[in-house]
Amino acid sequence: MSSSGVTLPLSQEALEALSLMRAGGFVNLVQLAINMEKETIELAGASTSAIRDFTHVIADDSPRFSFFVFKRELPDVPVFIYTCPPDSKIKEKMLYASCRASVVAQVEQECGLRISRKLEATNPEEIGEAQLIEELHPKKIEKVSFARPKRPGRR
Repeated sequence: MSSSGVTLPLSQEALEALSLMRAGGFVNLVQLAINMEKETIELAGASTSAIRDFTHVIADDSPRFSFFVFKRELPDVPVFIYTCPPDSKIKEKMLYASCRASVVAQVEQECGLRISRKLEATNPEEIGEAQLIEELHPKKIEKVSFARPKRPGRR
């Protein structure tokens, strides 16, 4: 594994939930949390959530690594979402930030889930359907060429 940062092992429950997600089962949201005492990454929750309910399911009082399959697209698009509330403990902020890349790498390698987009937010409310659509299908900015100003008239 060529990712930098801290690598903590994923629990068996987390791996099973992520594998269920990849298999296209009913689970489309898997949340992972770091167990500070055991120094492992554990399953914090697995559910079926519509994007509109998504912000109510993710914890807003502690950091989370969330994997969400956006089923509006064909094929389904797995998205990694890292949320870290500003009032989290400093130790949590540092550990989550340093584990972020290795968690994605482990999930891709061990579960075969190809992450198409990675998002970060301080609160789950910052992420909604409109933002996901914008991330997956950014609006094309039309290139506007420089319009030369007209020559001033003679007086």
